[in-house]
Amino acid sequence: MSRPTLYRWFPSKEHLLEAFGAHEQAKYDAGLAAAIASVSPAKRLDAILRFIVEFQHTYSMRHIVDIEPEHALHQMQSVLPIMRDRLVPYFPGRGGVVAATVVVRVALSHLLIRDDDPDLFLRELRAAAGLHKRS
Repeated sequence: MSRPTLYRWFPSKEHLLEAFGAHEQAKYDAGLAAAIASVSPAKRLDAILRFIVEFQHTYSMRHIVDIEPEHALHQMQSVLPIMRDRLVPYFPGRGGVVAATVVVRVALSHLLIRDDDPDLFLRELRAAAGLHKRS
């Protein structure tokens, strides 16, 4: 698609990036719902963590960090509380908000500093969530 055609729909690069971010957030929300839809309550948190690893591995905005780092950081600042609030219900107890926040921060750090080891990423998320090692 040519740049003039693209900017017929989006008046600026910022509008385009915001629309792309909203699209990715909708994909994340739908994927998260699907990931836990048929999972028992006892296994939902682990299913969520697995989904986060898979989603980020295929996440289109991963490359935005390289192309538009300032936008990526701004986006992460606004997404952190949204992601945390969506995860809190899966973290029972008084420390749920803190655990959900740490999981989101670990996930966002993997967007900034990519690692090609999804198993390590999952282990990090499980440790942040307070889950014991699972295969």
